[in-house]
Amino acid sequence: MPQGSSRPREAQLKLNQMGPKATLSDLAQSIQSEASGLASIGGKPTEILKGRYEARAQGANSEAAQIMESKLGPKPNIDAEKENIITQVRKDVAPDYKAAHASTDVLDIKPIISDLDNMLATAPAGSSKETALKKLKGFMYNKGVDAEGNQISVPKESVAHLHEVREAIDEVLDLAKKPSNNSMGNKTLAMLSDYRSAIDAQLKTNPQMAAADNKFASKMQI
Repeated sequence: MPQGSSRPREAQLKLNQMGPKATLSDLAQSIQSEASGLASIGGKPTEILKGRYEARAQGANSEAAQIMESKLGPKPNIDAEKENIITQVRKDVAPDYKAAHASTDVLDIKPIISDLDNMLATAPAGSSKETALKKLKGFMYNKGVDAEGNQISVPKESVAHLHEVREAIDEVLDLAKKPSNNSMGNKTLAMLSDYRSAIDAQLKTNPQMAAADNKFASKMQI
């Protein structure tokens, strides 16, 4: 063995203490220098040394990750954690929304529907704008029957029904923001957001609904 190194038995003892991944070059700087020299020769020596140390480095990374996970737990799934928080907050605020839904208030959505009809009249046929407007108009009505039993569309003017409309728009906007879904342009998304804001403003004219929304928002600020 090179000068400055331990005798064979002592060297083996030190290697055992270092662990199963230790090599002779870990014992002394002089041995590391010789290993570097061999690695620079090329051919079989380089191949052996390079393979040995690459395997150890990969194993070290894997072992480090395993140790971290055993001590700290697995890496959190941020999206899943976010969904869990939202689900819990909705559960906490559900009684407040239920109280608001019991209101007999009739909300004034006629201006919103009138603007929606005007936008539909000028939207290019087959465009994403027209598709979005038609979907939104469908959200705004319930199916019903008149005194003669004819099928009619009834505007969703109650707090509970207009809340459903707002939630439906939120689902459309959330879906459109996903990278895999680029069917709507930015202008169409902005238009839907504007309608969402108008519906939200009308909902908040009901004090109980406004209180429930404020409670939800405060609980989400964590």
